[in-house]
Amino acid sequence: MKDPIAALANLLGTKGWLSGADTEPYRQDWLKRHGITPVGVARPNLVVDGIRQINGLTLSPPEGTFYAYIGCASLIDRKTPKEAVLEDDAAVATYLLNEGRVASMSGVAYGLSPYFRTSSATGAEVLSEAIRRIKAAVAEVE
Repeated sequence: MKDPIAALANLLGTKGWLSGADTEPYRQDWLKRHGITPVGVARPNLVVDGIRQINGLTLSPPEGTFYAYIGCASLIDRKTPKEAVLEDDAAVATYLLNEGRVASMSGVAYGLSPYFRTSSATGAEVLSEAIRRIKAAVAEVE
């Protein structure tokens, strides 16, 4: 995946020097000086830590993006409280929308199955509520 911070740096004329793990302290300083708080940098731990506490879901820290691809393999072929079988990640995303009131995209749309994609491009309060809703919905799956 392309690094959005490096792309922004290129647009602003810094010629991409803000990418790479060895330059992370400089990158953070540059962002701070320019008043930029990208959600992919500012809130990844909130999402990663929250999702990792939900039994049945997996998530590796996203790299350079505000999208999280959440593994849901353990939910496949399980039943919802309404007796619907979660046949694939599209069914999981639909279930989370209808029952958890959380929007996501099935991973199959991106060639990544069984995952669903969420975005952390919002405030920490909204993310915390979304994680709470996902956790409650997943807990209801048998």
